[in-house]
Amino acid sequence: MIPVYQDKFGKGGSCFTACIASILELPIKTLPNFVEFGDKWMLELWAFLKPMGLSYTTISYRKHEPLERIPIGYHTISGYAPRGFSHSVVGFRGQFIHDPFPNGGGLITVNSWGVIHNIDSESWEEWTVPFEAKL
Repeated sequence: MIPVYQDKFGKGGSCFTACIASILELPIKTLPNFVEFGDKWMLELWAFLKPMGLSYTTISYRKHEPLERIPIGYHTISGYAPRGFSHSVVGFRGQFIHDPFPNGGGLITVNSWGVIHNIDSESWEEWTVPFEAKL
């Protein structure tokens, strides 16, 4: 993972794209700004990842439900930033490690995690571990 910072800000910002670029260690300019695709952002992300043999899956996070599994490696964490916008950061094994917003700030809420994984994965157990094994 190489930290990449977003180059667009506000509601059309590129924080999620910067997270994907960070995880894949690619320059942000080589990725589309997925938020610009609206409800079809996931289809565009899948299309971008497919030639690399990769896919992306989200894991919903519900504050009052116990977590059964967490991602093994690097992943996105999405929620709300202190600035009042939806925001994404990079995590590792469930913990925040990089905020693509240049001034930082992290998240004040978490809605989901997103995992880039081998397109041929048959089960999420291949790219997650039991929650109690996170440390």
